[in-house]
Amino acid sequence: MKNHSRYAFAISTLFLVVALADCGEPELRRRFLTEAPIAWEKYRAFTATLQGTCEALFIHNGEKYSHTRHQVVSNSRCRSVRIDDLVHKDVIVMAYNDDYSFHVRRPGAKNGWRFEQLALKTTNAAEFERKSGEVRSIDYSGASALIQAHGEHLATLIKQETFRVVRASDVDRDNEKMVEIIFTNSHPITDRPFVAIQSGTIILDPNRSWCLRAGETTCKYANGDMKTTIETEIHPGTGEFPVPKRYVTRSQSTSGDQKTQVHTIEYDLQKPSTMPPDGEFYASVFGLPEPISVKPPPAPTRWWLWLSLAALALFGIVGLYFKLRQRYFTEPAELTTGTRKQ
Repeated sequence: MKNHSRYAFAISTLFLVVALADCGEPELRRRFLTEAPIAWEKYRAFTATLQGTCEALFIHNGEKYSHTRHQVVSNSRCRSVRIDDLVHKDVIVMAYNDDYSFHVRRPGAKNGWRFEQLALKTTNAAEFERKSGEVRSIDYSGASALIQAHGEHLATLIKQETFRVVRASDVDRDNEKMVEIIFTNSHPITDRPFVAIQSGTIILDPNRSWCLRAGETTCKYANGDMKTTIETEIHPGTGEFPVPKRYVTRSQSTSGDQKTQVHTIEYDLQKPSTMPPDGEFYASVFGLPEPISVKPPPAPTRWWLWLSLAALALFGIVGLYFKLRQRYFTEPAELTTGTRKQ
């Protein structure tokens, strides 16, 4: 009889724990669906202010497939995105300023820059706006990766008609309280717009804009299915808007030829205290002629360069003075007085 009572007590306790856990689950689900999209929108605006570089390495079936470095520079009127192909030594820069948008390319380290595209604001405003919009939209390998899963923005994912939260729960990760979301998103791959993710688990940080800290997704493509794990790392000391430090995805195809892929992005980003001047976003910076009738703003005066040149000139003059002075006082007297030996 005692054993039966113990079993009954254990079972009732288990049901109580499950019931208490389930009581918190609807609230977490509600917070995720209402708070997270707003936080992601604010965070996306924050990432647009970041400048710097990120380096992306893509390994396919154990071999290097691509290795690139992206750099973004901008101010309130101009923006440029530089992409270095570190394998083929090819460089392309896409930029716009107040007068025109342009693409320049340097095919190989030993070659010069050349124009690929050019659209003047005064003569082709529609093309200028289109190209400038493309440069503004470039996320150079994912500065906003912390609100993406497998290349899909989380805000877009949860808007899918087929998206369902299976479970929302509190989890501990890196000694911090986070939220784990288990979801399904089963849909035909013929749906448009195409979204590969069919199901998965994402671990989010509600104290830092509901950013993605880890996850696992199952994706479906025309040529097979793929399972991907996601690991992210942020710079320490970041507050509501974390700055990404590293983003790693590891993918394994679960059908077909069993492909493996590892994509690693290393970030060096910051929010600059001063913006670069407009003159840094013109073709003349690359040694190319400016389009007709366009006069770029003056490039910033590099005082350090002029001061260095002035200092070198001064040292040269002083050195020459002492050399002549030493020669004057050490030569024979007959030469310094104008007499010659006969």
